[in-house]
Amino acid sequence: MRETIILLPGLLCDASVWEHQVRHLGREYDVHVPDLRHFDTIAAMARHVLEEAPERFSLAGHSMGARVALEMVRMAADRIDRLALLDTGIHPVRDGEADRRQALIELGEREGMEALARVWLPPMVSKGRLDIDAALRERLHAMVQRMDARVHRNHINALLGRPDANAALAAVRCPVLVGVGSEDAWSPPAQHEEIVAALPGAVYQVFEGSGHMAPMESPEAVTEALKQWMALPLGRGVENHMTREVQADASPSMTASPSEFWAIERAIVSQIHRFAQANDAHDHDALAEMFTPDGSFARPTAPEAPVSGREAIRAFFRDRPARRTRHVMANIVVDLLSPVRASARSYVVLYSGERGENVLVGDFEDELRLEPDGIWRFSRRSGSLAFDY
Repeated sequence: MRETIILLPGLLCDASVWEHQVRHLGREYDVHVPDLRHFDTIAAMARHVLEEAPERFSLAGHSMGARVALEMVRMAADRIDRLALLDTGIHPVRDGEADRRQALIELGEREGMEALARVWLPPMVSKGRLDIDAALRERLHAMVQRMDARVHRNHINALLGRPDANAALAAVRCPVLVGVGSEDAWSPPAQHEEIVAALPGAVYQVFEGSGHMAPMESPEAVTEALKQWMALPLGRGVENHMTREVQADASPSMTASPSEFWAIERAIVSQIHRFAQANDAHDHDALAEMFTPDGSFARPTAPEAPVSGREAIRAFFRDRPARRTRHVMANIVVDLLSPVRASARSYVVLYSGERGENVLVGDFEDELRLEPDGIWRFSRRSGSLAFDY
């Protein structure tokens, strides 16, 4: 059976971005390019691709598509054999970004997609490339004109509401290719070096002379990089650079590099924040899945009465009377005990009541374990109460 490769296009892009790669990789693999035009969140795009994908596959994303790929890793890391991230970033929304993108939306709505293409495309390729490469210019303009202002707004909304990509990086447990055009002014090489630092063992390749549209500007180089990426043996992933111990504990000696610890810390801090939001949303299934099967939970107001076992924790949150709350987490400190065990300490402020008139201040002491699917889960979450206003 042939392996499957899924190629994800970026902002205002369709399958034509990957034309060379589809044609050449398709000789050996089943290659698919999903249609992401009709979704306005990164999460919705990721869910759509996962629903249509086979059980296992290799995944490459370009620009916005790489953001979608990382969200797919966060949702289903165990289904992804290899990951490639091209011409992208992991930073949150920056100052002024929303205004700049809104101006482009309004230009497309007011003057049409060809007017947008004339303004948007030149910075997306290496400087002056469109002046000397008529074939590339024609293909890029045609691609943008196949879109419309509604698709543009969908993509911009998705990018402005993008999830924390750093949290997904910690879930990566497969061979990774990070690639960027040497002349990419939109997502420059330095931005990709940050990604590589967070993914020890990733293969890093710079496509000389290419701008942001590397799969179209340097099609042969990108295709060759993906061929070599597909030849990487499965299992050669980030975990190999810390430990191959995933299901069994390892020596308590600390062996992680600073970048490895940074990625783990971000994953655990994200898990603590997600717990607070799921608690306020009364999402008992999400809360239960944050615990190991044998995990335990004691709320700050009843530290002496822990609930043990994932299903018992699910039932506890499911059967709890609904109320309006907001949990605010602060002062989170993470200690890595081994490559697969960590502890964390944090403060929690709980506001409850219709006007938040009831306030509790407490602490959480957490123990977490790295599970075989690459997710850090609570093996013990124990709260205590410090102040009751």
